[in-house]
Amino acid sequence: MFRILLKRATVSLAWGLVPLAFVPWIGATEQLPPRPPSDFGERPLATARDDRPADIGFDAPRVGFDCARAETTLTVTVDSADTLQNDTTGAVSELPGYSCFGWDESGPEQIYELEVTEQLVLYAGLSDLQADLDLFLLDDCDTDACIAYANTEFATLVAAGTYYLVVDGYQGAAGPYTLVVSGHYEGVPEAICDTSSDLAAIPIDWPLAEARTDTLFGRPNLIQAYSCSPILRTGGEVWYAISLPPEWQLDASVTSIPMGLDPCLWLFDGCGPSPACLEFVDAGGAGEVENLSWSNDGNETVTVYLAIDSWRPPETVFDGIVTLAAPLVPLQQTSWSDLRRLYR
Repeated sequence: MFRILLKRATVSLAWGLVPLAFVPWIGATEQLPPRPPSDFGERPLATARDDRPADIGFDAPRVGFDCARAETTLTVTVDSADTLQNDTTGAVSELPGYSCFGWDESGPEQIYELEVTEQLVLYAGLSDLQADLDLFLLDDCDTDACIAYANTEFATLVAAGTYYLVVDGYQGAAGPYTLVVSGHYEGVPEAICDTSSDLAAIPIDWPLAEARTDTLFGRPNLIQAYSCSPILRTGGEVWYAISLPPEWQLDASVTSIPMGLDPCLWLFDGCGPSPACLEFVDAGGAGEVENLSWSNDGNETVTVYLAIDSWRPPETVFDGIVTLAAPLVPLQQTSWSDLRRLYR
């Protein structure tokens, strides 16, 4: 059961950004000054939950490499997706580690050149692994030009330009893999707020009660990562547009959850490249109850956009079913005439 309650209250906001460091390569044995900050600024970075800690005491030497080592060039645009199968066994091993995180990457590596055509969220993920392989994203042919990393998958905001994605072996590992590289809209796609779009959020006309059942199965994955969540969400979403009057609180909860489904809740104030993430909640495990609260402390009725998302897409229609109930449940005595007056 997915339930929305409205009540008077206040709520705090949660935010997070992961700034990444940049240092120029001027020779592995020289004392290295800090690399000037990128014009692009901070990059939100989201990874899977399974990332391992850094190797204690590991300090990778700095290595520049020939950009021509790239085996394939991929063009990345919004909504593009490429899947490649390859094997690092027998490949060259010359990159022992990277500046962005302290892992011993002494195994052989393979490099892919990415031509990103516009600012977007870049996703890269490994699957079908038989060895412990990792991912590193560089904006130059230099191990100190690392701007993102992950044990299995990551999503990060990148500007248009050329990047190098490295599949490397942890502590000498080598083996086959499947690599997915895709591009996604920055922020919340405008289509969600466009009532004429096929992707438009489902309107919930508060204070009228409405109950509905939807499934996350087959839904487009319109948001994977944002500054308020450091964990990747690769499932598709159901979006709702909810009108919230002033000095009332939105309480949303997912309580009836199919076995194996790991949901989460996003709440935004609109669409576009940089809407405010009003709230994000994730209990952190499959089948766990999710509760989100947010209050409208302003003087006017606002429309907010609520998404039910999942860590991984459900495998069947039934595995992804969620039920939404939106009864009018004020927690203070309010007359119906006062409630109607809010919408005049």
